[in-house]
Amino acid sequence: MGKTNERIKECIVCGDEFEDRTRPGNKKSCSRKCADEARKARQRKQYRNENPPQPNQRQRYYADHFIYSFWVDNRIGRNQMWKEAAPYSPDKIDNIINARELYERIGGRKRHSETIDYDGDEGGNHGVNVQFVEHKREPSEVVTYQMSDEELAEYIAKKKRNI
Repeated sequence: MGKTNERIKECIVCGDEFEDRTRPGNKKSCSRKCADEARKARQRKQYRNENPPQPNQRQRYYADHFIYSFWVDNRIGRNQMWKEAAPYSPDKIDNIINARELYERIGGRKRHSETIDYDGDEGGNHGVNVQFVEHKREPSEVVTYQMSDEELAEYIAKKKRNI
């Protein structure tokens, strides 16, 4: 059997093998990045040991050390029951469901929309200011086409073939 190299170690963070080239041979991680991760994990664990989490409202007021558990204060029990009991009437729940469906159908929040009757007043009705661009060009001639249903279907089929 060959002699095993004691300088080949496994990283405590990522599990990769690496060669420990330090003089005392006490390196535990393969790179500085893994060393930082190990240090941060060690600091988090130390912080949690020194500063345990505070109990929440349920843990504070729920007397679970008795055989039959109960709320010490009924007000707190009612406060916690919103998670289990339906606080809304069925009509209000239907309204909420309809509002969510409408929200999804229009793709987000409903924007404020207003129809403005334009009566030739360019001074700005309803906070709308219309400015027309001055130009010296003459309008071009407008060409209209009249197609029968068969000609239109043939035209569209021809366009689809070219695409």
